[in-house]
Amino acid sequence: MDGSGMARAVGEDAVAAIAPESGMFARLDPASFGNSLLAVARRAARNPYAASGAFWQFGMALARIGPEAAVRWSGRVTGDNTRAGNGQDAGAVTALAKDKRFADPAWRDNPAFFALGQAYLAAVELTGDLLAAGRGEQVTDAKARLAADVILAALAPTNYLPTNPAALKRAFETGGASVVAGARNFLDDVRNNNGMPRQVDTRPFEIGRNMAATPGQVVFRNDLMELIQYAPQSRQVRSVPLLASPPWINKYYIMDLAPERSFLEWAVRHRRTVFAISYRNPGPGMSGVTLDDYLIHGPKAALDVISEITGSPTTDIAGLCIGGTLTAMLAASTPCSTTASPACSVPSPTSEPSHGWRRT
Repeated sequence: MDGSGMARAVGEDAVAAIAPESGMFARLDPASFGNSLLAVARRAARNPYAASGAFWQFGMALARIGPEAAVRWSGRVTGDNTRAGNGQDAGAVTALAKDKRFADPAWRDNPAFFALGQAYLAAVELTGDLLAAGRGEQVTDAKARLAADVILAALAPTNYLPTNPAALKRAFETGGASVVAGARNFLDDVRNNNGMPRQVDTRPFEIGRNMAATPGQVVFRNDLMELIQYAPQSRQVRSVPLLASPPWINKYYIMDLAPERSFLEWAVRHRRTVFAISYRNPGPGMSGVTLDDYLIHGPKAALDVISEITGSPTTDIAGLCIGGTLTAMLAASTPCSTTASPACSVPSPTSEPSHGWRRT
């Protein structure tokens, strides 16, 4: 067996060793990111020249780290004059400087942090080279790239206190107060947010006061959604009502964020009879719900109810994100002669008395 065949056999054996666990990962990974990574790894194993070249470049990058870190330890090179110089050392520093996570000068001036950052950068480049060596199918390659980026981002040294110079400096400057605050936030996330990092403090928000505060009430309900009609805020309203079709992965109040910052409030104040869909939170019992169900029992059902309540043959729809996709699908599938067809909807310049509400 020649060198190429031997390299291919070794790569395929390594991938085969992982394959028996793929069933377990499939249950944890319904989007098949793991399978996509495995498929790319298989293709890379069948491309031994490109894969071996990637590892050769990785080894060379690691070999350069020691001498470059030693130069920094000796004090003969700092981040400033490195940027002004040439060669591989300057290129390595420039590559790190482009990443905002490594903006702290310690990543260039401190030999230990410099070595750590360069090792991480070498691993990122190795991953990119291996993904390139295993290219073959567009969707699979894109999933593998996304999965690899997530893993690399999670493993970045800036995510951990002992390997983050900026966090260590902050800890020393505050006498450890920043570490205590971080630990308190971590415990609060574990206790109140299912262990996930909280991006905002939700405690100040109260539905009806500083979010989703536009007055309205539910006028229709089915197994998938509730339809809200908002109270008129003018003596007369336009004859064509407006339906807000939000994404079902978000709440309707993404379009009703807060007083004076609400699209729905703005529409009501501008003489529109406004309705909004509020989708049910999905649970295990909804595993069989399809896109067709959301289309039929979401905006399609809402248009029928709005037509019955207002008597208007047309309805304007403001679709957001996947709600806009449903709107386009509905418009494409509904002929213009059909009642309440969004494809035929145009704002009416005429005004009529404010419609009353129909309670369910």
